[in-house]
Amino acid sequence: MEKVIEDIKTINLGNKCVSFSSSVWSIMSAMGENVTIDFIMGITGGAFFHFWNIDEGDNCDLTMFGPEVMERTFTALGYGYAIIPVKSNQQKCIETVVHSINNNIPVLAQGLLTSPLEYCVISGYSEDGNTAIVAGSHAEAELIYKTNWTESNNPLSIITLEKQDEQPEMDMVLNSTLEWIIKLARKTVFSQYTTKDRITYQNFTNGLIAFKAMIYDLEYDDNFPLNNDEIIQQRCLAFGSDTSSRLEMKRKSGAAFFRQMAEAFPKHKDDLLQIADLYSKVSHLWGRIKDSIPMSFFPLDEYMLMADKKYRLKLAEQIKAAKDIEEYAVEKIQKLLAIRKMN
Repeated sequence: MEKVIEDIKTINLGNKCVSFSSSVWSIMSAMGENVTIDFIMGITGGAFFHFWNIDEGDNCDLTMFGPEVMERTFTALGYGYAIIPVKSNQQKCIETVVHSINNNIPVLAQGLLTSPLEYCVISGYSEDGNTAIVAGSHAEAELIYKTNWTESNNPLSIITLEKQDEQPEMDMVLNSTLEWIIKLARKTVFSQYTTKDRITYQNFTNGLIAFKAMIYDLEYDDNFPLNNDEIIQQRCLAFGSDTSSRLEMKRKSGAAFFRQMAEAFPKHKDDLLQIADLYSKVSHLWGRIKDSIPMSFFPLDEYMLMADKKYRLKLAEQIKAAKDIEEYAVEKIQKLLAIRKMN
């Protein structure tokens, strides 16, 4: 027997690091909730987070911020949720998916596809639940059949949702999201330490400090050895498609979120539109930065441009300009939140 919830919408944001946000939007749409992808990108924080590592770029998932991501997201949407680790609950997870799908409620899953952190939507099952049917992904539009899905090597978990009787007030949703944006900008997730020459960090750094780390990395000559074209190629990928293009997309969505909030809150419309304009400028700058960075598959003489310090210093100036505008946007958000809490 095969059961599939038909016509589940999926959206390709071109970035598996926001797969949580896009998967939540797909489920909310299937549940009949009238929410846009930009609203979901806003409340989840998908539009506003940033990680950096010189070898990986921004290739780090939103849910690295831990359980707070889900708590804030589903509270804002008015849904209760339960996270079930699969490895220690295989039969329970199969039964849970079958029950949920039979009641036309899709299931959120982490680690079912290629990446341990990637989220997707289970929209159906076959073989009594031993095969999970996934409603596409960030890379594929067609249904994906995962046989013996509970035996995945990834640290797999499923998240079930249930709509609550009491729904949140939009005032609470906006305040919570403003607090979350500030926290994403200011909170340090990974440990850092400072050396004489530059900031060094373990794994990834995040938030506004991540922009400073990008600038320092561009200025540090040892990161760009002239005699190693493979590393230079990797740097193009990290600064280009793995960071600049993602930030262009995320901040564009952030601007759209604030424009939606401006319509919902006429009292603060001017402030919200000003913040939206700032994020639009940031997105535009990242688009220009993206277009100026050689793609990693370009001919050798083109991507070796990253080894030229004069070029890198110009790139650093552009990143600083984007950072300064984003920092100003965060300050505006802090002031708006303070005003709202006083009223």
